[in-house]
Amino acid sequence: MTVPDASMPEANMGPATPSAATEAAPASDEPRAETTPAQPTVLEEENAVTSRGLARAAWLITTSACLIAALITLIDGYHGYAAVTFAVAIAAAINLL
Repeated sequence: MTVPDASMPEANMGPATPSAATEAAPASDEPRAETTPAQPTVLEEENAVTSRGLARAAWLITTSACLIAALITLIDGYHGYAAVTFAVAIAAAINLL
């Protein structure tokens, strides 16, 4: 391992100073122009409706499957499993609200 001496450029660097790219821009007296968000296109709106519809259908299927499983396990006498499956169905149903 070598020890830096005064002849090495790394030893003469001194304290770090911010570069011109990181310096703050001077404040101007002009007010900022407010930008309005862009309106969604028709295609974006259709994709949003479709994705919401698919997500809702998925949660509806999950809730239904859990309710059916809870009913079957309750009929078979597995009360604990039925209660847990019913709780999962309720948790899945929350996403439908």
